[in-house]
Amino acid sequence: SSVSAVLGTSYRLLPLDAARLYRLLGWLPVGVFDAGVAAVAADIDARSAKRLLGVLAKASLVEAVGDGRYRMHDLVRLHARERAAEEEPETEQAAVTERVGTHYLVLTAFADRALRRDRLRIAELSALLRDAGNPFAVAGGPPPLEWLDTERPAILAVLRTAVRNGLYTLAWQLAEAFTVLFLYRRYLGAWKESLELGAEAAAAAVASADTTGEIAEATAAEARLRALLSRPLLDLGENDRAGAELNKAAAAAEATGHLVLRASVQEFLGRYRD
Repeated sequence: SSVSAVLGTSYRLLPLDAARLYRLLGWLPVGVFDAGVAAVAADIDARSAKRLLGVLAKASLVEAVGDGRYRMHDLVRLHARERAAEEEPETEQAAVTERVGTHYLVLTAFADRALRRDRLRIAELSALLRDAGNPFAVAGGPPPLEWLDTERPAILAVLRTAVRNGLYTLAWQLAEAFTVLFLYRRYLGAWKESLELGAEAAAAAVASADTTGEIAEATAAEARLRALLSRPLLDLGENDRAGAELNKAAAAAEATGHLVLRASVQEFLGRYRD
């Protein structure tokens, strides 16, 4: 309660726009973020986000940690979340979750394509990426593999939050793009979790789809993600589970009629049986 009293005093002294950003930052799935994430969360431009983060930093409500990133302490996040629940519209938390999730999906998809342009993908993201800025394609931009590695905890947190909030299509698309990191960095536990979340989301997307096209895409995604899931499972020694996931993947792939996907799943099955 004493911490809350101190934070309450600092919060009440904030300008209205800085107070709103503070509240919405409480709904981020992680406590470390950059100005781009803050801008997306509040649906404002990056310049305004940087200015307001400076205001919050002066009030000791966020901390600049270098490399353009900021940290919000867990107790501060809890207070910000409480203020958001009291003062923001009921629909705003879901909107923040979707905006931030889409932001990470775009960046992860660009990083994925920068690293492995010819990889099999189920998600059709060309419309989403067409008008988005690609930071990995400009001089001085971050190396895509290093960006994915740095953002790994945030992307996993976004995946968990997206599934929890029923954003199933966004979640499986993010899991599919994110897996490129693990082809280079063998974080087996994180790889397993991300693909489990993606496969769960794809299955839920099938169940909630409204059109035959949506059903076909989500079914193909489930097959792809379950086949990919067999790789960390085998490396972790969970051989029976890997086989079960591949059997589900094969059945789903056959239902789609997607020839390249079916061939890919058979390749995974061959590797498993060998």
